[in-house]
Amino acid sequence: SIMHQDVAWFDANASTEFASRIAKNASSVQHGFGEKLGRALFQVGVFFSATTIALYKGVRLAGVVSATIPLILVSGYLWGRSMELMVSGNHEAYEKSGGVAEETLNAVKTVAA
Repeated sequence: SIMHQDVAWFDANASTEFASRIAKNASSVQHGFGEKLGRALFQVGVFFSATTIALYKGVRLAGVVSATIPLILVSGYLWGRSMELMVSGNHEAYEKSGGVAEETLNAVKTVAA
């Protein structure tokens, strides 16, 4: 909770970026539990179904295909990690721009009053 933070925490984190950060985090959670969770469960089901069919149809071919699984997992991990690094940079820029926009709107309200 923001209300229970020490004063030093507010020195390290700009209070104007909170609204942007909370909105972006809520959006990320919504996307994660929505479409992506369903897609991940579907892919796991496809993997196990395809493995079962491959073992039934041809054990040797299934063995050859299973040998490529570590390569696929490593490349998927590296791709995901690179995407995570790019997105984190975008989040920081979005938070800063949201903070500037919030300050500007508050200044406009003050001038209008």
